[in-house]
Amino acid sequence: MKPWVLPICFASVLFLNGCGGNISNANTSVNERSIAQTNKFIPSPIVLYSIPDDKLKPPIKELIHYETGDVSSAPLLTYQEWEDSGGHQPWRMEPFSVLQVVTTNLVPENISTKENMLYSFKKSGNTAENKDGVIIKLINPKDDSLNNPSHASKLTYKMIVPHLGSYDITVQQPQGSVDFIITKIVFNPNSTN
Repeated sequence: MKPWVLPICFASVLFLNGCGGNISNANTSVNERSIAQTNKFIPSPIVLYSIPDDKLKPPIKELIHYETGDVSSAPLLTYQEWEDSGGHQPWRMEPFSVLQVVTTNLVPENISTKENMLYSFKKSGNTAENKDGVIIKLINPKDDSLNNPSHASKLTYKMIVPHLGSYDITVQQPQGSVDFIITKIVFNPNSTN
């Protein structure tokens, strides 16, 4: 190794450490401004799932449905068979129950477990809250109950998830079916409104 390499490296380290305070202060100012700007930034809503309206109008031969992250289709006959069998899956006829059962994947397990999403909701008027603070509100129609007293065939709920944001979820009853399906899910990051 050349005898001049070590002193130059040592001098470079001393120089950089001496200037580092100024560089660090400059970076801190920039970082503080970036953080302040980031706190004001509100991301746009993200459509996670949507069924086109034309897929819900007669003649319907099969229904596309969302179930805990999976999207598939089933012949309309399958839904009719569920109904004709005396309610093999009667919860599919209740829009709040459909929302509660098929959207459990939208809430991380470290915020609320699947069990709490299914069984720990306390209802009050048009709002329900589980023991982990997940809130589901009926937004449209403006009923005073989650039990769909106006017998609407299309309902929109807001699911507020602590530390994550909220979802606007549309539950709809396609023409010719007594069952409800999820037709749209919109995620609103960092929004609890």
